[in-house]
Amino acid sequence: MKTVSVIYHFFPHYRAPIMRKLAASKKYNYEFYGSLHNTSGIKVFSGDENIKINPIEFELRGSRWVLRGFMKAVLKKDVEVVIVHGHPNMPASWIISVVARLTGRKIIYWAHGWLYKEVFWKRIIRNLHFSLANAVMTYGERAVTVAKETGYWRNNIFPIGNSLDWDKRCDIIDDIASQTQYRGEMTRKYFGSVERPLIICSARITKECRQDILIAAAQMLKDRGREINILLIGDGPERRAIETMARDFGVSVYFFGACYDEEVVGLMTYHSDITVSPGKVGLTAMQSMMYGTPVITHNDFDKQMPEFEAVRQGVTGDFFEYNDPSDLADKIEGWLARATDREDVRRECFAEIERRWTPEKQMQMIEHVIDSVVGEYPVGEMVQSGSRRDSEHVL
Repeated sequence: MKTVSVIYHFFPHYRAPIMRKLAASKKYNYEFYGSLHNTSGIKVFSGDENIKINPIEFELRGSRWVLRGFMKAVLKKDVEVVIVHGHPNMPASWIISVVARLTGRKIIYWAHGWLYKEVFWKRIIRNLHFSLANAVMTYGERAVTVAKETGYWRNNIFPIGNSLDWDKRCDIIDDIASQTQYRGEMTRKYFGSVERPLIICSARITKECRQDILIAAAQMLKDRGREINILLIGDGPERRAIETMARDFGVSVYFFGACYDEEVVGLMTYHSDITVSPGKVGLTAMQSMMYGTPVITHNDFDKQMPEFEAVRQGVTGDFFEYNDPSDLADKIEGWLARATDREDVRRECFAEIERRWTPEKQMQMIEHVIDSVVGEYPVGEMVQSGSRRDSEHVL
């Protein structure tokens, strides 16, 4: 069984499910290396009884990501493939790729890759960086399009999606669905009104997450006689400003605060009508659709995260014009006016997650990439396999 070193600056806690799938692989032996310390408020997965994280050091120095103690993961005698977080600002990824190639090992980057077109000199550096790898695993399919538009010349990009804890969701979804009285009890408790549509927004309350756009859209809907209830899950430095704005605008908002309990968040999401992510949507899209709730987010894909690709217009959600609360109000109103059965929407959301965004599916894609670089499949075969073309996202 070939050994694969997986080197990351640190593993965010949400990565635990995919790591468990990889650790249980019958095809490859995965060894994980990363920092064990929480960084920038991000909860780090430090391992469990089934997964050992071999510690290395990570430090942020301005825009540079500095790793130390990683070379053992590359030069260990039985290692044949190295997967490393590919970031041009992380010198270790450059060093690891060169050392791996010089010692006959295969190198795979796991990264966002290309999110938008950069200025010319940054494009050159980024493209050179990713050209060093045998393969580049990206979260999104759009990375392939952006890479080509910026002059990237190699056919080594593999979109593998992203994932949350689908197994846990499957364990609790029946119980959540059976709580048919919860919606009424929750809205009565938090809003005093059970008739209004319920919009949920789960994100830190920051300037970047743009909850102000949602509040402004709610006021416009109120002026049209279409009031909504807004449930904000999260906390952050802009909470007081958003509370003041909601009060001044006279819209119905409940500030739940931060919540890290999957069952609680899942329950509230399942019984909401729409998730709105006014700023960039990332894992929120997956978390929402896992519980059958469609997502509305903005349409400037250069300012989005790859998970926006789970949003299929009119099926699993919609897009509004970037920074335009009036258009957001239109999209919310339009979605609520649809005659589509709520359970049909729920099934479409579930199907989208199962298509591409589960740990099991992600593991299959990762192992296909490894197979390709060790010679079992031709490199580049999976770039478009089972994927939805980027053009479907053009509005």
